[in-house]
Amino acid sequence: MKAAPTPNDEQTRIATLKALDLLDSKPSEKFDQITRLIKPLFDVPIALVSLVDTHRQWFLSNVGLDASETPRDVSFCGHAIMTNDTFVIEDTHLDPDFADNPLVLGDPNVRFYAGVPLLTANNSRIGTLCIIDTKPRKFTAADDTVLRTLASLVEREIREINFNTTDELTGIPNLRGFVSLAAPMLSHGDNATETSVLVALTLCGLDKINNEEGRLVGDKLLSSFGTILSTTQNFADICCRVKNNDFALLFIDAELSDAHQKLSQFSSELVSLLSKACDMEFGGVSVKYGATVINHGEIVDFKMAYNTALSEIEMD
Repeated sequence: MKAAPTPNDEQTRIATLKALDLLDSKPSEKFDQITRLIKPLFDVPIALVSLVDTHRQWFLSNVGLDASETPRDVSFCGHAIMTNDTFVIEDTHLDPDFADNPLVLGDPNVRFYAGVPLLTANNSRIGTLCIIDTKPRKFTAADDTVLRTLASLVEREIREINFNTTDELTGIPNLRGFVSLAAPMLSHGDNATETSVLVALTLCGLDKINNEEGRLVGDKLLSSFGTILSTTQNFADICCRVKNNDFALLFIDAELSDAHQKLSQFSSELVSLLSKACDMEFGGVSVKYGATVINHGEIVDFKMAYNTALSEIEMD
């Protein structure tokens, strides 16, 4: 059996999925009506909206399957999120990568699979809209068009949720999304470390770039900055865009000195990272930041903590 691989953007993909706050949510009619429509439309026993989490696929909408989730490593959807194209297996018994898959050999006895990856605003493939049959079948170009059209409806519903928790320009969480991610992570912190650090960070030089190069270049800079914040290895655990050129970062299970050390290194590399990401030079760009300590075990008012950190910048 070929285990489901891991996308190159896994860190960003999982952060995007978590920010949506859809995992383990209650059934939603707006998704269920799509899967109910698919089942008779394609004459299949199973139709799913599947979200691919770190170690599982969880079914946001499920018609025809008793389970609410399956392990990711045996999932077909884990393969489907590796590409923007529809992932199709017309007969699993004839495919050496899937013939011995537990979901083929046992319940639900998958013989046919077709899944369209679901893309968010930042192009993260968080899951699929898929159909499953217990007998082999052909999947035509017309079938693909219909399934992709229905997948776009699922994406539209997700984007409405995404809009409420994700910054549209940068693709990283907004403050609401930040809070929904941070709260549970702090509650499961490392007992050996009693604190985390919240950072308010301002990207300086943006007004000058907007005035001299135009807002499109400024927006490209902001978008790239958000990507850099969310994908830089061994940096912040969670980041968000609060507004304009203001961002927030959270270093979980960290002390103030740890955060300052990482921020200092990040600041020294920022211009190079931005220039590489945007394929143009950005002189005069820098960051200012302030930080505040969050004690584990306390109820956190994140907006108040952010304003405390922000006040350090304003006093600088």
